[in-house]
Amino acid sequence: MRPRNAGRQQGKLSENMKNDIPKQKETLNQLDQNSALLTEHPILAEFKNLIHQYPQNHWDLQFYLKKLNVSRLTLHRLTVSNNEAPPSMIVKDIVANEIAKKLASTEIPIKELTSRYGFSSSASLTRFIKKHTGLSPRKFRALNSLDYI
Repeated sequence: MRPRNAGRQQGKLSENMKNDIPKQKETLNQLDQNSALLTEHPILAEFKNLIHQYPQNHWDLQFYLKKLNVSRLTLHRLTVSNNEAPPSMIVKDIVANEIAKKLASTEIPIKELTSRYGFSSSASLTRFIKKHTGLSPRKFRALNSLDYI
């Protein structure tokens, strides 16, 4: 047996649920926006992939822009809107990490790394690595080579 006011309560519940639909839609939209922030924009992902593929071109941002078929401003806006560093800094960080991995995990001479990564001299590579790691390439290699054995 149903209580007398059960029908009225159901009516109130469904009316409240109808009133909550806009709130629910807004919540779903916010969740969609938040999940979109968690996934990297395809152009940014491709940009980073290109840097890994062509680290020797790190001096020429235009090279990556042509490959991506985007303008400098578009790429900059994408990085800023995704809470990333500016494109030139992303390139430098990825190249520095690539070189650091090579220093720590291989015995490739610094002179060879200099030419492989497009530096004009061993001194410029040394300054670059020292700026990013705080250590010269030789010291970095000596301190970090054990981590990769």
